[in-house]
Amino acid sequence: MHRSQKCKRLTNLFLILVFIIPVGLATIYAYLAHETEDEVALCTYGYDIYDKRYRATANFICPYAYFANYVGFPCLVTLTTCLLIHRYGHILFRIKKRVKVDHTSNMCMMYSRILEDYRLMEEKFRVLQDSLSVPLFLLLSICFLNLFSVLSAALQFEIAAHHMVELCSSTATGIIILFSLAFFCCKVPEEISEIKTALGSLIDKHQFSYLKGVKDVFLLHRVEKKDVAHLSACGIIDFKRSFLPSAIGALFTYGLLITNLKIKRD
Repeated sequence: MHRSQKCKRLTNLFLILVFIIPVGLATIYAYLAHETEDEVALCTYGYDIYDKRYRATANFICPYAYFANYVGFPCLVTLTTCLLIHRYGHILFRIKKRVKVDHTSNMCMMYSRILEDYRLMEEKFRVLQDSLSVPLFLLLSICFLNLFSVLSAALQFEIAAHHMVELCSSTATGIIILFSLAFFCCKVPEEISEIKTALGSLIDKHQFSYLKGVKDVFLLHRVEKKDVAHLSACGIIDFKRSFLPSAIGALFTYGLLITNLKIKRD
């Protein structure tokens, strides 16, 4: 109950931040770009605004729409994705808790409950995997495109102050998406591995002491031998423990390539 309340408070806090941050970024952007005529022309499709109040309004509304779509919306989708995975983690936690509890009094019932919970876990995981495959791929695409665009733009020698707001927001959005997905998605195979390890210990402990449950022990042994399931983004990227180091390595490698191309061009 305490963990549920804590999760709810963190979710509400993150939702508030998702709606407040675009307003703050748009305000800073409008303040820094209020003297730049090109920005107003870009927002109004070339239409000139001479009144300072209308110019300030246009300088705020257009950046707000940009930050709401390119910062707020991806973070909101990331939050809902992580919450779905977190709710699925409750099933894994229940199975792990049941496996680790010592039920020497009624072992047949314990085996049946474990097998039923594991079957339910596999069904829920297939639904979760099918539902999140495309969203995970799109979120990772947004993340890497943001970070690569920041790497490319950062090589320019002169960057306007209001464009720095855009670059910083893109960097923060990419990092939040990358680390959030890595933490929650990679947690699933780790929890399943712990369950399989606990099942192996349970089998070793009781397979010779309970002759009537030979069939149940055999089924538990089959469950233990199954491959560890993991989430994937359209079957292209698998969320395993090595995902985050690989992603950081890819960003570092392409950053060096972009830097070398910039140096050769200059």
